[in-house]
Amino acid sequence: MSGRWRIAAAQYDIRRPADWDGYVRRIGDWVTEAADADASLLVFPEYGGLELAGLDEREALTAADGFAVVHEHLAAFKALFHDLARGHGLHILAPSVPVRARGGRYRNRAMLFGPHGRLGWQDKLRLTRFETSLDLLEPGEGLTRFATALGGLGIITCYDSEFPDVARALVRAGADTLLAPSCTESVTGFNRVRIGCRARALENQCYTVQASLVGQAPWMPVIDVNHGAAGVFGPPEPGLPGDGLLASGREDEPGWVYADLDTTVLAEIRRHGEVGLHEEWTCAEPGLPDVRQRGGRATPGGGG
Repeated sequence: MSGRWRIAAAQYDIRRPADWDGYVRRIGDWVTEAADADASLLVFPEYGGLELAGLDEREALTAADGFAVVHEHLAAFKALFHDLARGHGLHILAPSVPVRARGGRYRNRAMLFGPHGRLGWQDKLRLTRFETSLDLLEPGEGLTRFATALGGLGIITCYDSEFPDVARALVRAGADTLLAPSCTESVTGFNRVRIGCRARALENQCYTVQASLVGQAPWMPVIDVNHGAAGVFGPPEPGLPGDGLLASGREDEPGWVYADLDTTVLAEIRRHGEVGLHEEWTCAEPGLPDVRQRGGRATPGGGG
């Protein structure tokens, strides 16, 4: 399948959960709201999973302590989104979480779940100066293109969206829609990701989707202050809005932002549009990252 379907991009407000059951209820309410609006794919933001660090009773945690707390709840976190995706019969890009890697470091991982289970994950490839300064994170390796009933999907987490080669590799591998979960503490950071998403949609004649973390979490230094808004973008071409803006939320206001996407429109634009960027964009292509292919059904074990 592919064709016309609805996407929901979150402006997810960070909150300290009182307990695990409270977290499950809150996430369940968010998913149910989007499912009731006929969304087929839900996109949560980067580092939204760090909310779980608040389950620790300490008033404030270091980044290392917070990552460790989240790791303790990782299995339950994955089971929750697995069950929600299956139960509602839709796709969910869960909020990204730090996942332990070699040497005690972590990778910033976004996991994609579908109606039949977990499809796989994408680790963030490029770290910001702030992330590097934590001395806890390491970059991921390689890219994954997900073949789904909604078409080809790729994930360009926050800073990754600002690099043309990441998006280009995924589109060349067959991705029509690129998901950009983000976590930005300032208006400048938010706009860098937004401009990156709009540029990637233009360059590749594809859809890009930005989901944003909003609100404050004083107990967790990595997500203590968050500003942003969700948005859905396409190439400025006939058949789509003239500015390429399909949907945009109000900055820092919690809620879902919806847009209806149609991959058949993209195919027509790529064949007969006013410009031929999808085929003619060749900058640095010999050095594009490798892309793994994952099918539309869950892989047993799945990693992560």
